[in-house]
Amino acid sequence: MSSLLKILFTVSFVVILFWFILINRASVPVSFAPLWGDFSLPFGGVIFLSVLFGFLWGALIVWFNGASIRNDYRKKKKELKKLVEQTGNTI
Repeated sequence: MSSLLKILFTVSFVVILFWFILINRASVPVSFAPLWGDFSLPFGGVIFLSVLFGFLWGALIVWFNGASIRNDYRKKKKELKKLVEQTGNTI
């Protein structure tokens, strides 16, 4: 049930996002003041790039926060393999 809700939420979010992008095609000025000068992008493109940046930033944060868990998993896997080799048992 939980995975169905995740799929429904994701699909509805993507549909609304693309609908919003297609509707808002008017150009807006974008400026990254110290790096680049002004340039124009469609408003839907600005929204899409913002959502994409937020997704990638969030994925990066989750990946860094899970580093210690992955490290512990690797250590425990090596310990288990070592114990299995010492005892001669199979898992």
